[in-house]
Amino acid sequence: MILKSKLYTRKKPTRDARLVIIYCEGKKRESQYFKYFSGISSQIRLEIESPKHDDNNSPTSLYQKTKKHLLDSTPKYELLPDDQIWFVIDTDTWGDQISELRSNCREKHNWFVAQSNPYQ
Repeated sequence: MILKSKLYTRKKPTRDARLVIIYCEGKKRESQYFKYFSGISSQIRLEIESPKHDDNNSPTSLYQKTKKHLLDSTPKYELLPDDQIWFVIDTDTWGDQISELRSNCREKHNWFVAQSNPYQ
């Protein structure tokens, strides 16, 4: 039996696609890594937010920035019920701020924390 290979064609995401916004703690590496995945699937719209050079990149600051982007009277992004917000955090030096971020995210629908080495 001869199987025909299906040609893959990349489609531009539509507004029906799930929006996933990733707020990175790191100023460079994380955003470079996640940008690779942007546009791979037409079912997901990926937006990466990373701090500018002089921004405070602590978990608490990222959370406040996110609330400003999403919950102010003129939000940067329009969220639908299936959209997701992710915070990418290094365990290194943040201590209780990571626990506070996790607690704050539990109170919001589809807000999550991805933490490197969470059991260090």
